[in-house]
Amino acid sequence: MQKQRGLTISQDLTQPRKHPVTRQPARSDCDRSLSLADGRTLGYSTFGDSAGRPVIALHGTPGSRFKYAASHTAAADRSLCLIAFDRWGYGLSSPRPGAPLAAFGTDMLEAIDRLGLDTVAVTGISGGGPFAVATAAALGPRATALALVAPVGPLTGLPNPPRISVFHAACFKVLPRLPGAVAAAFGLYRAGLTIAPDFAMWLALSRSTAVDRAAIRDETTRARLIATFKGGLMPGVAGPQADMALFGQPWGIDVSTVRAPTRIWIGLDDRNVPLTAVRRLAEALPSAQLTELPGAGHLWVSQNADVVLAWLEAAINAPQHATI
Repeated sequence: MQKQRGLTISQDLTQPRKHPVTRQPARSDCDRSLSLADGRTLGYSTFGDSAGRPVIALHGTPGSRFKYAASHTAAADRSLCLIAFDRWGYGLSSPRPGAPLAAFGTDMLEAIDRLGLDTVAVTGISGGGPFAVATAAALGPRATALALVAPVGPLTGLPNPPRISVFHAACFKVLPRLPGAVAAAFGLYRAGLTIAPDFAMWLALSRSTAVDRAAIRDETTRARLIATFKGGLMPGVAGPQADMALFGQPWGIDVSTVRAPTRIWIGLDDRNVPLTAVRRLAEALPSAQLTELPGAGHLWVSQNADVVLAWLEAAINAPQHATI
């Protein structure tokens, strides 16, 4: 049974679609890029239906646009076009050291203008969560829906900041303040992905609960994650350096301005992100519905991406979002 907080949806979106549409899905389109006004580059790939409803899709930490490759067919079946960007410093995208989180939303606003898009939905996984919120805030009424999966929540900057574990405080607040520590940690991990990728994946999940360790034993899931991480860390470790510097700071975003229908999923056996911060984020977002998943871990989405896509499809297609 799923624990729900917030608004009630009008249909059961907890199960994948049993009768997908029967048209030919679009082929995935990898390794695209666009140039911003200041000369920086944003890399991206599209997955799903190239003529479908656009969804800005943001990967975690570390990660890359390849995170959403596994959702290509499911997105096509739901007439969604996932525009999966490499975030700052990952994959094909230029780094932007020292930039505030709100600046990422500004970049996404420029990107969708350059792509000729009017309205878009937004989704973010794990470390992509804060960037997805920043994007939805920058887009305002042009954001049709916001879906967050196991997001990093705000650790400071909101009234009554959440209490977090010693481990999470060390990762998000202490480590980024030690000169060179984040670069060294992710540099070693990057090397490990090349030399011994299976060991690197085990190491990344050594603190996880049994459900996540079981998920990574699946060869397909493990191979997809390795490809995602290697693609993101290909140019170096500027991406995770920027992420870790931002996560422990106030976001500098008025999340109360995000009016798009919002859904958050978090596994109660997720040890990667602080649950208290996710709950605090759900309380701060005006239209958020929080789904807490007993027995699920950080990798829940690897087997349940279509649950998220189903909600996005319904939210986007709802007349003025009245049924969400």
